[in-house]
Amino acid sequence: MKKTKKKISHTAKKVRKPVKKARKVASNAKVKRKVKKQARTQKQAEYLSTLPKGRFKRMLWRLHPKRVARYWFSRRGLIMGLRLAGVGLFVGLAFLFGLFAFYRKDLPTDIAQLQACVQGQTTEYYDSTGETLLWASQGDVDCTPVDLAQINDTLVQAVLAVEDQKFFEHSGFDWRGVLRAGINNVTGGRQQGGSTITQQYVKNAILQNNEKLYSRKIKELILSVELSRSFSKEEVLNAYLNVASFGSVYDGIEAASRGYFEKPAADLTLDESALLAAAIPAPTFYWNSPEDHVVRQQFVLRSMLDQGRITQAEFDAAMDVDTLAKVVDSRNQYEGIIAPHFVLEAEQRLVDEFGEGIHRLGLQVITTIDLEAQELAEQSIEDAIPSIEARGFDNGAAVAVDTETGKVIALVGSRDFDFPGYGQSNVVAQQRDPGSAFKIFDYASVIENTTDYGAGSIFYDYKTELARDWEPKNYNGLHNGPVTARFSLGQSFNIPAIKAMYIAGIEETHLLAREAGLRTPVVCGQSGVCGLATAFGSGAELRLDELTNSYATFSREGTYQPLTYIDQVIDADGEVIKKWEAAPEDVIDPQTAYILTNILTDDSVRFARNTFTVPGVTTAVKTGTDDGFKNNTVLGYSKSVAFGAWFGHHDITRSFSESNTTPVRAAIFRSFMSAYHKDLPESAKNNWQEPEGIKRVQIDPITGFQVASGGRVDIYPSWYVPKTQDTQEEVEIDSVSGGLATECTPERAIQIVTGGNINAELPEDDPYFNEWNGPVLAALGNVAGGAVPTEDDDLHDCGDNRPSVSFVSVPALCDQTCAITVDLQRGTHALETVNFSVDGQILPGGSISTGDGGGQIVFNFEPDFSGSKALNVEVVDSALYDASINRTIVFEQTVPVALEDITVGSGFINVSWNRPENGLELDFGGACDGEANAVLPGGSASTIIDTEDFPTGSCNATLINNGAGVNTISFDL
Repeated sequence: MKKTKKKISHTAKKVRKPVKKARKVASNAKVKRKVKKQARTQKQAEYLSTLPKGRFKRMLWRLHPKRVARYWFSRRGLIMGLRLAGVGLFVGLAFLFGLFAFYRKDLPTDIAQLQACVQGQTTEYYDSTGETLLWASQGDVDCTPVDLAQINDTLVQAVLAVEDQKFFEHSGFDWRGVLRAGINNVTGGRQQGGSTITQQYVKNAILQNNEKLYSRKIKELILSVELSRSFSKEEVLNAYLNVASFGSVYDGIEAASRGYFEKPAADLTLDESALLAAAIPAPTFYWNSPEDHVVRQQFVLRSMLDQGRITQAEFDAAMDVDTLAKVVDSRNQYEGIIAPHFVLEAEQRLVDEFGEGIHRLGLQVITTIDLEAQELAEQSIEDAIPSIEARGFDNGAAVAVDTETGKVIALVGSRDFDFPGYGQSNVVAQQRDPGSAFKIFDYASVIENTTDYGAGSIFYDYKTELARDWEPKNYNGLHNGPVTARFSLGQSFNIPAIKAMYIAGIEETHLLAREAGLRTPVVCGQSGVCGLATAFGSGAELRLDELTNSYATFSREGTYQPLTYIDQVIDADGEVIKKWEAAPEDVIDPQTAYILTNILTDDSVRFARNTFTVPGVTTAVKTGTDDGFKNNTVLGYSKSVAFGAWFGHHDITRSFSESNTTPVRAAIFRSFMSAYHKDLPESAKNNWQEPEGIKRVQIDPITGFQVASGGRVDIYPSWYVPKTQDTQEEVEIDSVSGGLATECTPERAIQIVTGGNINAELPEDDPYFNEWNGPVLAALGNVAGGAVPTEDDDLHDCGDNRPSVSFVSVPALCDQTCAITVDLQRGTHALETVNFSVDGQILPGGSISTGDGGGQIVFNFEPDFSGSKALNVEVVDSALYDASINRTIVFEQTVPVALEDITVGSGFINVSWNRPENGLELDFGGACDGEANAVLPGGSASTIIDTEDFPTGSCNATLINNGAGVNTISFDL
């Protein structure tokens, strides 16, 4: 025991020693920490002593970029960064978990089965009164489930190529697509959803609502991830192809394949698969717009080729197939529909806003259509079809917009919705070349964006290089010299309109047009560039309904109202989920709008006077025609309604040489406008109130300067700043060189000018100053406010050789088409023009540009007059030296004047004959026998005759040519 105790005691002693050592170490560590803390405290005190006094000054001192950077890259800064990152990660995860829980609680809890079909309720469309049912869309859709193995792989590959090419790689959603769509939507870019096939299935089959909200997108993502975890990719794809809408009443690929092509989905060809896949993003739009549908189909095929899903040979073969011709129309889903083009456009706008699922939601849609106005619009097109067909065209369309609200009150998309081949195609909703109807924006822009222009401002209409290597022409090939803006727009000259756009600015003009109503992005031809040619519509394609509403903006004195087809939408529970409200925007100054309206209501300057006049109604009118007469439009407005009409050939790739389209446009316009205003009060028919600020200024018609007398008075905006001429000296100048005329200057080149200056269209530092002012200089003398020239003409020399002209062959008798051949020889200067004239008048087509060196020129001419006449042929060179020869020819006219057509409108008839002739009258017979003869205008081939007071019944009219009857046409009143 003693030994044991001793041992224990010995052991205890040994244990105590390391404890003391540990305490000593701990004590030393404590001392070190204390020393370090004191050092840090001292260092912090020293640091604080260097800082500026005052909390605010210290804060600014610390925020210096160098000190901020030094802190974050120090040990303390890195530690702080890690702490903040950790807190941020924790908060982010907590937020995502909370977000998931918040939205998941309201979502379906049982998604154990993938639905094959989704049924719905009928959506009903009513007129503006809410009383007349226009159409009830099909709620019970046609849907036939089918296994993925029974779907042709070309369809599967087509859908994957354009809807979700990474479908087999992602887990229900493509985060890149979602991020891209989110950024695009937030930054105001093109709206897009970034949806995968899985998300689309969730939206259509599970959520079954069409709210365009970010909350719905979150719900889609949640359920898409759950679906991807619960089902294979093949199962999800199969389910999607069975619920996707392919247009009409067809949900699912099997129903669509059998409905459109009368075959199961297993037998679809590549071109058919591409056409069906092309319709998925917007079935209603694509099936109602065949041209766009084909373009989309070609995009699908191109995508499949680029992604290696088909070969080049397969691509080429599919591109050669006219797939639309294979589509069958065995099911009339539009049976009993009223105003079908209008209703389908209203439906498309609902689809654009709420998605394709609106077909299943049981909505009641109160539209803006006025059925009485709709009937008048339909009648105006129906009555014009015979005249349209007589000119080789086959289709027409019209739209009317209430000027106060922007509501579409009538729409006729084609000659007949049931017309075979193209009747269901809505021309009003398609983008077409507006022709000269765009010019209203050119002149509005130059008035709005400068201080130099009003209705009476001068443009110089000469042959001009308006852009590099581009010398546009007027529709009649003529140049008209100094013309006012009023006359230029009324006559629809191209060159002044182009100048107006250039002066105002191309972008500024397009912006004004967009703000006035052209809210759909303008299609600018193959190049995609909207240039100066858009001044007269060339290269720009617009929707007729938006163009009509933009004209209504001028009627509203510059206030834009959004175009709308829908007044209100009521859901299945009776709740109003959408209601029209006025949303006016002041986009054009009222003075500018009034000046344009004043010009377009001025019948005295219209190229077809009295043709578009509506008795008792003040109407502003502008027509438009593109190259080849593929698109022929008329746009006009009164105080109460704006009306736009189009006619042409349904195949707009065809061109026509027909130029006598004005009577058809006039008949359509007058038919609708006369009947529509018949029972309206005077306040809805007549003049606009002149706004404050409009001023009247007298402008010299040649120089463009303000004058006290001898000029033309017209209206200008309050910001217009007139310019005055600084000299009144009269001199003879050489119009080619611009110098003072000498004894060597040819008579043709001598011009007498007063003051020697013209109010130039461009400033001298503009790059096109010389190109624009050269022709003005040649015609009118010195320009740009300069002094009378002091230098002599240095271009002409008394020793210059003159040009010469001689006959090669010319008939003594010209009774049909005559061929006159002359030989031209140049002198010192290059040749420019040869003119063929009779009795001092250049014959139609008789001013011909020559080659520099001359040679033989053949002029073919068909006379429209008779008698022995002196034919004069004159050649002119670039220095205005000339030479001429004469020959007497006996002309005999073989084509007599004759009536061509009499179109009956509401209270008027439109009469046309084959060519202009003086001394013509109409002698009425039949039920109209008691009516006095109508004298026809001599400078035209058509006119409008008021028949308000004529009796009803079967009438006839005989054309009288200087007392002799020619031919008779019957018509019914």
